[in-house]
Amino acid sequence: MSEEDRNVPAAKEPKYKCVQDAARIYLLPNFFTAGNMFCGFMSLCQCIEAKYSETVAAANEKYMLAVYLIFGACIFDLFDGRMARMFKKESMFGAEFDSIADTVSFGVAPAFLVYFLILDPSRSADSLAGILTNAGPFVGFIYLLCAGIRLAKFNVLTNPLIPGNEKKSPASDFMGISSPIAAAITASFVLLLTHNSDEAKDLKEWLPVILLPTMVLVSILMVTNIPYPTFKHIDWNTKAKAQAFVLIILFAIFALAFHVYAIPAALLAYVVFGLVRALRRKISGRKSAAGTSDDDGAVEDTF
Repeated sequence: MSEEDRNVPAAKEPKYKCVQDAARIYLLPNFFTAGNMFCGFMSLCQCIEAKYSETVAAANEKYMLAVYLIFGACIFDLFDGRMARMFKKESMFGAEFDSIADTVSFGVAPAFLVYFLILDPSRSADSLAGILTNAGPFVGFIYLLCAGIRLAKFNVLTNPLIPGNEKKSPASDFMGISSPIAAAITASFVLLLTHNSDEAKDLKEWLPVILLPTMVLVSILMVTNIPYPTFKHIDWNTKAKAQAFVLIILFAIFALAFHVYAIPAALLAYVVFGLVRALRRKISGRKSAAGTSDDDGAVEDTF
């Protein structure tokens, strides 16, 4: 679910020879992109159907299905670029199609999901939840705007027809979190809260208080320059000891069994990791600069 897997040509390949070459539609990678868009659209449909459900339990099932469809879109997005490079079927059409699909699945769908979930006319307009609910459309638009800006900026920075881009090598870090991860964070919190809503009937009252600040946070993180790891340099052919392999399998089974809690916890850890790493780098940079300044001063005093 990462943008470096976008269906674009490899960094050091020559530019396209003609417009027809850049606009070619290859079946396999664009099939995955279409699957991404389909999941996003069906997620929107589930959100609308949930509002017309007769019971809270039925509505929660629709919202949870909408969440899983967003996760499904993330999985399709993870593979479309990989399939394109594996079979050497990259095209600029694929890159643009992928951006449109991402806008639907990771921009519009999460915004609609949160807005429809917190929409409750019975809330008091004077309460904190009521005030935040009224701000829901604006927060949803801010999220969608940041996702659109990020996707457009990424397309420009990776466009192989711009002089200099053909010499760039793939980066090991994102600048800010990617739109699929932002959507997954939002969806995972919805999954967690919706899953527990039957156990805590008053939790619905707190949904705007939790979800809207979460959307604002991920919106900001999408357009910041805080580096986040892409994990694309992981070598899956790395050898592992038997004990480590068993532990990894057990951890995967545990995460799958308790995915309602494991997914938001893992994504939250990812966000915190990026923030802490950026802060440590900034502090280290200041210390290095201060040390250099002190050394220079000592030299000047000596001479």
